[in-house]
Amino acid sequence: MKISFFAIAFATLVSFASGSGIEIHSRLASGSLFSNEMNLHLRIHNNSSEKLDLSKADLIYRFSDDASLDKLAYNIWWFSCGNASDAKISFHEENTPGKKFFKLYFLSGEVASGSHAEIQLRVHKTDWSFFSMIGDWSLPLSGTEWAANPNIAFNSSSSDLPVLPPDEQGGDTGPTLDFSDMLLALSDYSVFGTNEVRLADRVSVNSGRTEIHGSVGTGNYAEIGADSWIIGSLHSRKNTFLRERARLFGNLRVGENYTTQNFVQIDGEKLAGKPIPNFNLPSEESLIVGTADIFVGNHEIRHLEPGVYRNLTAYSNSELYLKPGKYTFRNLRLEPEAKLNIDVSSGVVEIYALETVTFSDRLAVSFANDYANPLAFRVYQHGGSDLRIGTDLNMAGYFIAPNASIRVSSRVKFAGWLHGKNIYIEPDTKICEPPTLIGLAHSQIAYAPHFNALNPEYRTAKSGDLEIFAKTKDNNTAIEISKIGSKHSIKLHNSEKAGVHPWCAQTEYSLATENGGSSVVYVKADSDCSGSSCDGTSWGRAFKTLQNGLEQAKADGKAVWLAEGNYNVPKDSLLNIGMGTEIRGGFKGESDETLDTRRGDINSVAITGGGSLLFLGGSGLPYVAHLDMATVTKTSILSAYAAPVLDYLVIKDNDIMAEGGGVYSLYSGGLKISNSYIVGNKASLGGGLFVKGGSLALENIIISANAAENGAAIYAENAKLKIRHATIADNQAQGGKGIAFAGNVNAETANNIVWSNGASDLEATAQDPLFNSNVAAGEDGLFFTKDDGYALTDNSPMIDKGVKLADIPLDIFQIDRSISKDGNGLPDMGAREWFPNLSSNFAFLVRNAQRIWEGVEKPRIIPKSVDDYFPTSLRNSWSMYNFSVKVPKNKHMKDKHYAKLTTFDASSKKTCGESRKFAFYRIGEENGVVEYRTYRNGDGQFVFFAEKEMPSYDWYQVLKVCDESQFRIRVEVIE
Repeated sequence: MKISFFAIAFATLVSFASGSGIEIHSRLASGSLFSNEMNLHLRIHNNSSEKLDLSKADLIYRFSDDASLDKLAYNIWWFSCGNASDAKISFHEENTPGKKFFKLYFLSGEVASGSHAEIQLRVHKTDWSFFSMIGDWSLPLSGTEWAANPNIAFNSSSSDLPVLPPDEQGGDTGPTLDFSDMLLALSDYSVFGTNEVRLADRVSVNSGRTEIHGSVGTGNYAEIGADSWIIGSLHSRKNTFLRERARLFGNLRVGENYTTQNFVQIDGEKLAGKPIPNFNLPSEESLIVGTADIFVGNHEIRHLEPGVYRNLTAYSNSELYLKPGKYTFRNLRLEPEAKLNIDVSSGVVEIYALETVTFSDRLAVSFANDYANPLAFRVYQHGGSDLRIGTDLNMAGYFIAPNASIRVSSRVKFAGWLHGKNIYIEPDTKICEPPTLIGLAHSQIAYAPHFNALNPEYRTAKSGDLEIFAKTKDNNTAIEISKIGSKHSIKLHNSEKAGVHPWCAQTEYSLATENGGSSVVYVKADSDCSGSSCDGTSWGRAFKTLQNGLEQAKADGKAVWLAEGNYNVPKDSLLNIGMGTEIRGGFKGESDETLDTRRGDINSVAITGGGSLLFLGGSGLPYVAHLDMATVTKTSILSAYAAPVLDYLVIKDNDIMAEGGGVYSLYSGGLKISNSYIVGNKASLGGGLFVKGGSLALENIIISANAAENGAAIYAENAKLKIRHATIADNQAQGGKGIAFAGNVNAETANNIVWSNGASDLEATAQDPLFNSNVAAGEDGLFFTKDDGYALTDNSPMIDKGVKLADIPLDIFQIDRSISKDGNGLPDMGAREWFPNLSSNFAFLVRNAQRIWEGVEKPRIIPKSVDDYFPTSLRNSWSMYNFSVKVPKNKHMKDKHYAKLTTFDASSKKTCGESRKFAFYRIGEENGVVEYRTYRNGDGQFVFFAEKEMPSYDWYQVLKVCDESQFRIRVEVIE
């Protein structure tokens, strides 16, 4: 059966005993999935002890985005029996692309305890050929037989009747993942209580957003008072109660149940059984307070400097001025009618209180120079007593109380954010959220720390001319970006919110640039450090886990370097790779290594454990991340709304019950996989890759030995593909296709070999490509070594049959594709370029086209000297007729290596003469690179090249040259 990731909630559903809630059963009236009519029968089983009021219930059937909207002409008939009556149906399309659903709801009717209601739903289309049910997320699991269907949503506000979770309805749901849950962040909520939120009567909360983002959220319970309204969504991990005439302009989302009184109006969706993530509030565990108390007397004016104090009390009619900086107190109390002036025009004002904060009634708050930036006034209370905001105040800022209740009294006008353990807001208070970014990035995003939308000061580890990308939570906010010195200012202004309160109209973010210190976080599985000394600042102090390295990299805006070793991603866990994060493997873990000296084939990095690597975007900003030089085994790669670059990877041996054995891509706007192997993975759809929406580019890639019910190598649905120089072979589809396309798939292809996959929606090669092996890793079981499979044999018809692609000049082994066998200058088909005697163990310095042997491909030839000799030149010296190679310091093991040189013709790829054995001597080291030469201190022999055989002398050796214009050299290390 087909289960989509999107059909299942990521968060844990509340569990009920079997038989205690509502079950939805379904069946098809006929076995055909291709007719021009969807004939679906539904049953609502009431297994609870209470009757079900159908007027407060609805059913949702989600279907796949098989066709464009202009083909969505349909007629609907409904037929009901039993106690279900007056049923209606409507069509909806959610904000997320590709998510459409029919909603079936009832004007009246009930289902008694222990009874059921049956509905026959018929959806007719004049042209069903573009719109089959096969891909529907809510497709019945049993065909024409009645069975529980966990993929049809049921919502009810009639009582506390639960919906049985999928595992108790009998459905095999497989892995649970809903990316919409993970797109939520704490910054989405202007009001959030980790325990509960209670809004009294006539309270208004205006975030200006009604889509997936929240406005009011709570960990357990939310209560909305009579005549209160929320412009935004209301989310609760557990239960919610809306009193009379409450109005919600967005969605209602609860983990368990919601209850409404009379005349409650909810404009958006009502989503029950769908809890939000459990957010943690920012916390300062160790606050050090001073010993001096500050008293500001009646009518006294005090300009306070940032610093550490004990208690501060500002009495009535006093005036307190705060300049930018950090203030720490044990207790802070501003009494009624006092005045508070906050200067955030040149920086952030932060107040930290160990025990209590009190802003008493009628406190007069103002911002210096009439510049109000609520995000830049921040109040944090650590203690468990209430943080109080008195009556009749105008207040703005970000207030945080992770261990206490925030109590906002009556008639307060508050611009900003309230995040605490509990939030209690008394009647007639108005709260508005100023304009807020949901994402901020720049053109060097690999060195950009994780963006926190509630932090007004953002920094980057790289300086210079940066292109800034910023996105707000709504479309009515203007963004102004300017640069002063080393800082960028990102100002937001929303004129509509200015009408609610002037302080709601604007916020400002500051992006400061730095260019000092290391831009790398080091990770080494067998690091010798311990405890706090493992801080990732060097190989000697490297973190031991990938998780720790990623957390530090996202906080500081740095790249992660992985030394050889095994890195565990625990089973069923998601390791979230932040936007811009670079993860680079292939390092030995020594101090003199650089990106140009690492060796992914020698210093093996293995990422395993049964979890998943997640690249998650969604902010609408350019999302780029990089992962290279690693073997990812039994750990799938997930990309959603992102654009990661995956390079020099081996993705293998994943066994997924649902889609995407090796790689799962959902609306990824630029996922690229190159110079990699995807082998031995299994899934229901897309054994190697599953792609839904978005775009995917594959270059120099081998996809083999994957298995699935359909799309053994690739399953693509409504996506754009660019597949070039790929070898896709020996993938096994169990009844479906090796490469399967569904919906509207645009595939740009060039120079691919598609062979022995069964039926395929991608054009296959017309003749046997003649591989050397169908085992990708070859006999030695190691990837990227000389015996790897799917190399073309000498008589392969795929040699020199490709078209030139300027942006792919090298093959998966970094062999030059311009060297053609028959002289036509064309590349070969597939991922691997045919090459004579490809056997050098030191073939590559790194997997980025830099050779370990300098000058191997195209040595500088001195113009003909005497008797047709062609000496090589070292440092442009005419007198040094020897051969030089350079090797990373950590790769040389002795002072002398033996290697053989062979010349060949670039056009014919044929050798020009016998190979000669030479001794290469270590002559010195510079910048971590060791140089070897064939001649040292009169020892050894000069190397000459000639167009014809020359007499041999003791002081030189000759290698024959076929054609000077096509002259190439192969080097093979012998010992």
